[in-house]
Amino acid sequence: METVLRWVVMPIAGFLWLMFVRQQDHATQLAVLRTETDMARQSHDREIREIKDKLDKILEKLDEKADK
Repeated sequence: METVLRWVVMPIAGFLWLMFVRQQDHATQLAVLRTETDMARQSHDREIREIKDKLDKILEKLDEKADK
């Protein structure tokens, strides 16, 4: 019985523990990547909005000058 425990059950338990630890690490890495992606997307969206606003102001000034 002890031989079965040592050569069958313990390696299987070790393998399962190793897989669990790796799965947890991957889940953490995915969460970090998602957060980084969301932050980059928000920053990009903000920059695009600012560019559009500046372009609108420039076009308004050009229209005002063209009307005079």
